[in-house]
Amino acid sequence: MVGDVAALALAAVLGIFGCGSGSKQAAAAAENQPPKVVIPDLLRAANCVVSTMQHPKQRFHVSMLRKDDDKPEAFVSEADFTPDNLEGTSNWRAEQGTQTLSAARSNTNAWDESVMLLAAPLTTAGVGDMRMVQTTVISAGDDSVGGYDTAKYLFDTARLAPAEKARYAALIHAQDFSVVGAAWVAKDTGCLMKYTSDYNWTAKDGTLGSVHSEGSLAKQ
Repeated sequence: MVGDVAALALAAVLGIFGCGSGSKQAAAAAENQPPKVVIPDLLRAANCVVSTMQHPKQRFHVSMLRKDDDKPEAFVSEADFTPDNLEGTSNWRAEQGTQTLSAARSNTNAWDESVMLLAAPLTTAGVGDMRMVQTTVISAGDDSVGGYDTAKYLFDTARLAPAEKARYAALIHAQDFSVVGAAWVAKDTGCLMKYTSDYNWTAKDGTLGSVHSEGSLAKQ
């Protein structure tokens, strides 16, 4: 009887130490695991850019472009922002040619109109691209862009699930389409600091089309 009790006690002690050892091993294994990659919401990151232009807290330069294959010239935005003023150019209103933009943040109407024109290449092309590619985004490592600490991501609709691609094709009335590009997202704010995207499609009638868009922010 005494021997049985001693054996049980020894087994209990060994069990305790065994569990402790297993827990330490599990903790060590967890520490050795690479950090989980969190894929940002690119649509939210793009909206963050517009918000940054709307409410600047530091000096920066914005450059955006949209080139449609059926237009003779690209739509281009260039501007310098400070917390109080912006100075730039935009040819978004093609019939008016390239417009010089100058606005004080205190002038709400002029400021809002200028930001709308400057952000147009992103809001009319880039945002739609980001929405279609979200489920295809993969990490491409850290990078520094325009003085910002960013993480780079790649996207390609070739990675879309067949059902999802069919749904988007129906929405844009296309036989087929592709969107390929890259996005650089700031680690601290989650804003889109740089992007490039190529959107190509084949319409229902066989007509081909394409839009190239790109943009960046740089500290001054």
